[in-house]
Amino acid sequence: MEYGRRRKRRGRKPEGNGAGYTLVTVLLFALAGYLIVFAGAGKRIAEGAKQLGSLVFPRKEEPLPTALFIATASPEVSPSPTGAPAGETRKVALPGISIYMLSIGSFQDRASADAAAEELKAKGAAGCVSGSEGDYTVIAAAYSEESDAENVRARLREEGFDCRVTSVIRDGCELEITASPERLLPIGTAFAIAPETVIQLDELSRELDAEAKSTEYGLGVLGEIKRNVLSAVSGLGATEGGDAWLMRIGGYLTELGGLIDGAIEKSGSRAELSSAVKELRLRSALLYAEMLANE
Repeated sequence: MEYGRRRKRRGRKPEGNGAGYTLVTVLLFALAGYLIVFAGAGKRIAEGAKQLGSLVFPRKEEPLPTALFIATASPEVSPSPTGAPAGETRKVALPGISIYMLSIGSFQDRASADAAAEELKAKGAAGCVSGSEGDYTVIAAAYSEESDAENVRARLREEGFDCRVTSVIRDGCELEITASPERLLPIGTAFAIAPETVIQLDELSRELDAEAKSTEYGLGVLGEIKRNVLSAVSGLGATEGGDAWLMRIGGYLTELGGLIDGAIEKSGSRAELSSAVKELRLRSALLYAEMLANE
């Protein structure tokens, strides 16, 4: 009997512990629901706060910066060896020249040579005195072709004149001029006018000899050549202390302008104009040849 009561007592559940388990279970379910509800509300609160912040402190959207064109410094340019200003470089050419001069007579004193020169000028020849003390000659004309000079010499010898042909020949040259673009044009013009003037004077001399053009026409051509020469000198500007070739071209054109003035002043009759043009043509050619000789 005692054994049976013990087993029965051991299998009975305590009355107080069942109520405690129930309470704990309820609390656990309540806590889980609270957490779920609170987490959702927290998320909504955070989103609401974010929206409210964007209304109170609106964010300004800045555009992305674009690439900038940055001006870079120009590369350094070495100065030209001739001392010309840095800039563009262009080649200019000075053609060579051949002068065949027909010389008449041989005089020991200058007075006799001058008298012979005046006599030739009256006939429309150049009449330039050349030489030095004790050996003077008078240049009657100058030609660009040796054959022309020889033909005239042969005719004069048949008439009893003592004459001979002497020559001055210079090779041309090609130069590189470095200057600013605005300076290159007047410089190129000056280099082109220098040899062209000799050609123009040669053509004018031939036209006057052939009596194809009038005295007024000849004076008009001389005036035009003078304007072109002076314009070229003006375009060059100051050449003193600059490039040696610019100084030579400027000096040549300046002196040529003075010779043209002298030729115009001496041109009254057709014979005087013809003589003045021949002398001008000779002197301009000799000046040009001298300039090339100084290369």
